[in-house]
Amino acid sequence: MSTSERARRVIDFDHHSADLTAEVSDLGVGAALSPLRQRCPIGWTQSHGGYWVATGYDEIQKISRNDDVFSSDHDPQGLRKSYTGVTIPVTYPVPLGFIEMDPPEHTLIRKALLPWFTQKAVEGWRPVLEDLTSAFIDRVIETGECDFIEAIASPVPAVLTMMLLGAPLERWGLWSAAHHRTVAAMPTGPERDQAMAEMMQVMGDLVTLVGETRANPPAGEPKNLIEVLCTTEIGGRLLADEEILLHAVLITAGGTDTTTTALTFALKWLDYNPEARQRLAEASPELMATAIEEFIRVSAPVTALARTAKCPADVGDQHIEADERVLMFYAAANYDPVRFPDPERVDIERSPNPHTSFGLSNHRCIGMHFARLELDVVLRQVLKRMPDFKVDHDGARRNADVGVNQGWVKLPISFTPGPRIGSTFQPAEP
Repeated sequence: MSTSERARRVIDFDHHSADLTAEVSDLGVGAALSPLRQRCPIGWTQSHGGYWVATGYDEIQKISRNDDVFSSDHDPQGLRKSYTGVTIPVTYPVPLGFIEMDPPEHTLIRKALLPWFTQKAVEGWRPVLEDLTSAFIDRVIETGECDFIEAIASPVPAVLTMMLLGAPLERWGLWSAAHHRTVAAMPTGPERDQAMAEMMQVMGDLVTLVGETRANPPAGEPKNLIEVLCTTEIGGRLLADEEILLHAVLITAGGTDTTTTALTFALKWLDYNPEARQRLAEASPELMATAIEEFIRVSAPVTALARTAKCPADVGDQHIEADERVLMFYAAANYDPVRFPDPERVDIERSPNPHTSFGLSNHRCIGMHFARLELDVVLRQVLKRMPDFKVDHDGARRNADVGVNQGWVKLPISFTPGPRIGSTFQPAEP
């Protein structure tokens, strides 16, 4: 019997459900989905209008590597095939920048931006990130306690992203809070409404920034990503303002709270594992690098993204019809024992570590080197300046919705107070 003749495997599943969130332990949603992956590496659910859920590593790899069959396109105006992008249900009524584009357009945008995201270019930001991290630790170091997310893990990536875009740094509090609330809230409800209202203010900042750049283009080489997007011919033309805005929104979304999730997981795990904490406090760059990859594997900040089938296709033992939606659950693939021996053991020396947390193939996260740098700098400073930190695990609060980002809303920590060390960046009150 061919795969097309088999009855599809139907599962009862909703990645945005409160029930799923309740099942998630400190090891994250990937571990919670291990039983589903074992019995059903790909299956069909009727939730949200119906979609396929891929949890197996090989299945997700096949989908990710085949742009000819599986589309990221978001076409709300019906100009092409009316596909609905990379989230289920749709998060924004407009395409979220180049993540919701297919080649060749997607490739052209990434090519224009890539010089800013190479490993060498990113490493050049290390002194800036060191200074930012010092500034935000200075704000709380004398108190002996803080909410790690609100004080450090959310604002540091947010401000760095603002610097990359050339955004007004005095607005750091809004940018940090808006993105943090957006990923934490359920798809509907008052918290989502508040997050969207704040995101509209962030978009207003970006609209102003694009307008100012248009009115006063750089005389020489672009000094930030907004200038790159405003002045670079892509596909033989300059981008329209609305296109630049959507690419910028994607960069802010990808550059802010994803790193926050990995940092929060790292602190919680290190609090439970004092020997590993001591090793990392004295770690060589090589050990810190493998530890960071493992923290990213387990925390998988972007838990899942979707594609739309352009034509019929077989994935695993299931047959997918044209126009059907497929959700790739990266967090679950990161616990596939075929790829990761003893996957529920956090091994800071794990190598190789081919995790899917940055995505796979052409849509692999363009900002992955920034994420690694942020984890390296923030963890080193925390381990040095707050070496005895204690996490209030009972006071920690996870996102209500783990379907897109499985991070945390709150992580109270305490530590022995220390002195300020000073920094160039002086953050205004949020």
